[in-house]
Amino acid sequence: MTQIIPAILAKNKQEFDNKINAIKGLVDWVQIDVCNNTFTKTKTYWNLDIPFKTEVHLMIENPKIEDWQKADRIIVHREAMPPGAIHELPDNIGLAFNPQTPVDIIKPFMLLLGVNPGRSGQKFDPAILPKIQKIRSENSDINIEIDGGINLENGKACVRAGANILAVGNFLFKNNNIKEALERLQNL
Repeated sequence: MTQIIPAILAKNKQEFDNKINAIKGLVDWVQIDVCNNTFTKTKTYWNLDIPFKTEVHLMIENPKIEDWQKADRIIVHREAMPPGAIHELPDNIGLAFNPQTPVDIIKPFMLLLGVNPGRSGQKFDPAILPKIQKIRSENSDINIEIDGGINLENGKACVRAGANILAVGNFLFKNNNIKEALERLQNL
């Protein structure tokens, strides 16, 4: 079964709280999208004091990993790190890649974006599907998470290509029945 992690990109506390309340009792994990107007042109609201396991998707330049130790999983962007710093990251730090960025390093946890970072509601770019297939064919034991523009159709294509985790935002939060949407995604 595919793991579905609700992705929370919120502009303010009210939007954040509404999304958290909408998924209570339905999932164990959430992804908190963290933007501070450095790596993306977006600023988001976040709070790690929530009743879920959290992965923080840090869409910020030169993130200080030690500032995020409260999270259960930390994901940084390949493009937001200084040259050479990626190779110094411990294996428990996930690595994210924008759609157009070549994957030049493999970590035990990989996040591939199906959209450009920092804005929800974008259309999924199917050009990442061959990238997923290539990474999976060469690395059977790593986690590959796909984030951005995920729905039932492209989610299924991502899973077939080799993804085992999907971070899903709008498809869940704009759905009238989040529980049903989660179940349908989990059974792709």
